[in-house]
Amino acid sequence: MRKAFVEQQANFDAARPPEFAGLEEFGRWSTHAKNLMETQDHLCRVANIRTVQFKKLHDAGIKTMTDLATSSLTSIPKMKQETFATLKQQARLQIESKGLSQPKFEVINPQLAGFGLTMLPPPSPL
Repeated sequence: MRKAFVEQQANFDAARPPEFAGLEEFGRWSTHAKNLMETQDHLCRVANIRTVQFKKLHDAGIKTMTDLATSSLTSIPKMKQETFATLKQQARLQIESKGLSQPKFEVINPQLAGFGLTMLPPPSPL
């Protein structure tokens, strides 16, 4: 652990902030970290995104939330097309909601979404 700490200190570059996963706890640095994420337009700010997903997006050339929201791509390698579409929609809604007193939203038809209670089998007469 000591060796890793010394290496990290030796390789520190203030111009290259650390990569965010989006789930970290920063304690008293939370405000600074949130500002960095905002400034970087970091993908970890997209609601419900997972670390593995923004790594796949990054590999596909999508580096920011704005890149995701405005992407002309319809799919990403090793990611379900529906997942990509959902993340893209969420990023767009978050960007469009910036500065509004009430965030924008779009209702998802649960029958088409295929999750939650819609996954239950049809009613049975028994």
